[in-house]
Amino acid sequence: MVADFRRRTLSPEPREQPSPLLAIAGSRVGRIEPDALVVVEPGTKKKRLTLRLPGAFAVAASPLALFAVGKDRLLVLGPGEQKPTSMPRPSLFPGSQLLPDLIDAERIWVRHPGFSSLFGYALSPSSAALLPLEETMTLSRAEGSFLALADGSLLHFTGAGWEQLFIHGRRLELPWPKSNPVPFRTLRARRLDQFYVLSADGELGLYQLAMPPGRVWQRNIGPLPVDIATSGDTVFLLRTERTRGDELGWLLQVIHPKREDVFVRLGDVGADAGTFEGDWYGRLLARYGLAASLRWVAVGGTGQLRVWDANTLEPVAIGK
Repeated sequence: MVADFRRRTLSPEPREQPSPLLAIAGSRVGRIEPDALVVVEPGTKKKRLTLRLPGAFAVAASPLALFAVGKDRLLVLGPGEQKPTSMPRPSLFPGSQLLPDLIDAERIWVRHPGFSSLFGYALSPSSAALLPLEETMTLSRAEGSFLALADGSLLHFTGAGWEQLFIHGRRLELPWPKSNPVPFRTLRARRLDQFYVLSADGELGLYQLAMPPGRVWQRNIGPLPVDIATSGDTVFLLRTERTRGDELGWLLQVIHPKREDVFVRLGDVGADAGTFEGDWYGRLLARYGLAASLRWVAVGGTGQLRVWDANTLEPVAIGK
């Protein structure tokens, strides 16, 4: 009875940061399975790579490389590589965010929940238990929406405004008028000097990096999606909907400032109430992450994956 009630009435909450179980690097899509990183190259006949990683729990990406973290090790898979480089993992806690450096391929950043610091680790194979801590950057406060920009700087909402952090200590303070929405998620835009802000009341805006940031475009998207990702000028929203018989269904909404919205229905979770037994919430979110690049948009995670061309929205085969 409890499982059936959950199936008919409950829906996943919006994510405050990207899914840690799905990432795109170049032509490759990586996802976390039990004790493994699974990597495919959509649109090719190349076989998938299943890379053993005991306790695998997170994957992240730079434009070219995939970074997967397990219980004791970090795997780094560069472009064209079939065998990853294995090294100690950085120090991580539940809810920690793994942030590959988008400029320096030899460094990775970690943001811990409740900490007002960013921790930079040098990527180097060794037999040590943890990666060596190389640099620490202090944030104005522990909370606040956060984004790694394509120029290698980091953007953090402080409550009163934004701070743009650069390597080796330089920072800029960007005021944020009180009339502007409080950011829930912050995302990269096509231009290096712009960024998207999604607020808790559903306002989605494109802003210019300036003092203060100027709004270029805005619209209200309604209820917050479960997840959100960007690809150039396109914004992808992963939503749930109640379909016939109150079944929980999934929907991909595609927003472009100069085009009509496109909706791609992904189907129902399933009528089997057993799906909603026990830790149903964790299992459900593990299967439905969203990631996007200039080439692909992917929905999936543990147990499933679907990929589309980010420009045409045509489904792309992911091979075997």
